[in-house]
Amino acid sequence: MKQPQPACTNGDQLRQNLLQQRLELEREREKEAEASTRKGVFHSAPRFPEFSLDVFLKLTGLRKRGEANARDFQLRELALSFEDLPPAFDGFRILHLSDIHFWEEDAEFTDKLCAFLESVEADFCAFTGDYRFAFTGPYGHVLEGMQCLLDSIRPTRGSAAVLGNHDIAAFVGPFGEMGLPILMNEGFALESGQDRIWIAGVDDPHRYQCDNLPLALENVPRENFTILLAHTPELAVSASECGVDLYLCGHTHCGQVCLPTGHAVVTNTRAPRKFCFRQWRNGPTQGYTSPGLGTTDIPVRFYCPPEATIIRLERAD
Repeated sequence: MKQPQPACTNGDQLRQNLLQQRLELEREREKEAEASTRKGVFHSAPRFPEFSLDVFLKLTGLRKRGEANARDFQLRELALSFEDLPPAFDGFRILHLSDIHFWEEDAEFTDKLCAFLESVEADFCAFTGDYRFAFTGPYGHVLEGMQCLLDSIRPTRGSAAVLGNHDIAAFVGPFGEMGLPILMNEGFALESGQDRIWIAGVDDPHRYQCDNLPLALENVPRENFTILLAHTPELAVSASECGVDLYLCGHTHCGQVCLPTGHAVVTNTRAPRKFCFRQWRNGPTQGYTSPGLGTTDIPVRFYCPPEATIIRLERAD
């Protein structure tokens, strides 16, 4: 006998509509890549500014140094204080990982990253998108890399993730089977005794623009402590208006290639620059924009090392 199915809510239907919108955009990107390949153009090749930078680095002998910098993983730890943090979550440690950009031709990067993360202890792990280097093509290496990474970290209260502009909806199923749920404009509660906090996540606000913040927060009581995962900082203002306490994101790589002063030349986002570099605040919302662990366009870093971040939540006195 067929079991009765739960009724589809308006929120469920809206999520499905947003998913279909994303899938259409993904198909368009694949078609563009196929057309470029037929014309003899490598779809994932750097654009002219990046190509020029790559030529400069090779001519000056700096390319190898930049590649070495890109594997010099750093662990940054910081404490953030919140007046409304539930007592049971005082001292709660979040491992924030972003922009890993697994590259099919670079298995050594994966091995070194997994070894680097093995000794890191955390209560929860937040992934904020961009798991592959390319935009299109095979992605088996991404799944292998993520499995290796998830085998290396052991957060006591689990993990959650969102998709970025390099990612595809086809990641949702395999990631979930690995024990890593991808939040597509939805959220869930973490409970400890009588206390709880909410983890919410939106789809990519940058390229796909299939994000819906009110939908992600639809079941969250306004007075509850809320952590938002998003790929980019482009929702910083609206998150503050919606009562988000902590906003975790990436995408900008904090510049990836910066001047010796640490100033980033580009951020590749529509967000104001004040939200694009590590720790920031907007009204009641505190945020952290990760430099990320991987690279895009050119696999180098200068004056902006790859970073995993431990964020310790504390109750304000």
